[in-house]
This record gives sequence, structure tokens and C-alpha cells, in this order.
Amino acid sequence: MIGLARFASSDFGADACLEHLGRGGLGTVGLALSALPYAIPVRYVAEDQAFLVVLPDRTDVSKKLLSSVVALHAAGFDDQVSRHWSAVAIGSVTPVAVPDRLPAGNRPPAGSGSLSPAVLLEPRVLVGHWLDWA
Repeated sequence: MIGLARFASSDFGADACLEHLGRGGLGTVGLALSALPYAIPVRYVAEDQAFLVVLPDRTDVSKKLLSSVVALHAAGFDDQVSRHWSAVAIGSVTPVAVPDRLPAGNRPPAGSGSLSPAVLLEPRVLVGHWLDWA
């Protein structure tokens, strides 16, 4: 009989959550629009205790997005402890201009016709988990 792997998780604190999310890169923004879940793949960078999120081209930064509770999710691997992690920052967003100081990989493509919209997410809730195969 083949054994089944169980997926277990354990929490880590807000500081570790900020540390892991603070590495920036790729993530997903999730929110509810008209009572339906909606997810947008994004690039983001840490800004002090907040996250600058660059949305894909032609994303509607409407009043619905700006008046919603938004969740930024990212996951990765921590080489120092050899464990996978998953972290979520939940809060409200405000529109901002995409700054020139973003790393090249996080900037919208040059000549895309229009700048990608960006928002600043100020988290009110931080949730992180270590993900391990048990």
C-alpha cells in the first residue's frame, strides 16, 4: 500500500512574515468583487512596513479595488532553514505612481504604451505559515 503524504503548516510571527514578504518579487493580490473571488498576479516590493504593488497593464484600479480589503500572497523557500513558506498581508490600498526606483524586474515593460497602475498596500493583518511535508 502506498503511503499518502500529509500537508501540515505552522504559524510564524508578523516580523517573519514581513521579512519573507519583504524579499519582494512575484505574488498574487486577492479580493472580492461583486461577492466573487478575484486574483491578480502582481510584482511587488517592500516599502518600510507596506508593499508597493505593480498591477498588470490594463488592470482597472477602480473604486471597487480601492474600497476593498485586499490580500497580497507570496510563497517561497527559505534557504537558511530549508523550509517552504507562505505569507499573506491583508489591508487597504491607495493608488500611487510607479516609481523609477523599482528594480528592473519589477518595472512595467518599456514601451508598453501606458504605465501599469500601482497601489500601496498597508497591511493590518499579517499571516505566515511554514509549509512542510509530514
